Amino acid sequence: MRRPTRASIAVVAVLAGMMLVALAGPGEAQDPTQAENDFAFAEGLYGQENYEL
Repeated sequence: MRRPTRASIAVVAVLAGMMLVALAGPGEAQDPTQAENDFAFAEGLYGQENYEL
């Protein structure tokens, strides 16, 4: 049996990471109204020249 190459190991690592994100993602989804509020807040900050958090 051949030894795996670095490229094949990298592909497996990327696929495993994508699966982890796909499985963990839905549980961490943000409430749509909260996401809209956060976006509006960020837009307001972007519209100002100088801002402090």
